[in-house]
Amino acid sequence: MRSTACSVPPGARRHRAAAPRTSRWRWRRALRDAAKAAELEPAALAGIGVGSPGTIHAGEVTSARNLPGWDGTFPLATKLQAALGPEVRCGNDVQVATLAEFKLGAGRLYSSLLGVFWGTGVGGA
Repeated sequence: MRSTACSVPPGARRHRAAAPRTSRWRWRRALRDAAKAAELEPAALAGIGVGSPGTIHAGEVTSARNLPGWDGTFPLATKLQAALGPEVRCGNDVQVATLAEFKLGAGRLYSSLLGVFWGTGVGGA
């Protein structure tokens, strides 16, 4: 399956922005809770994968317009790795979900898959 890579367009204005504190704490808490449910400590994981809305490039989230107060670019992978320990890789939420469905879910029986997700907008991969 081919995946369209998202990146910040050439010449686009990039500026650093802090994710809203509530979002940062929710991401961290959600990952810790998932590890605990699996009876693991986050540091024992080989790695952590995160799907985020917005444009993702090198672990940084840009244009996550449906996350209130999240403007600019935020180094999500770096921040989560510092808080939790294992390597963190980020991808666009729709692309990550479609790839997971293709590799592990109902799509694994097919040579191609189209994923379309409705939410605050329509995303596809």
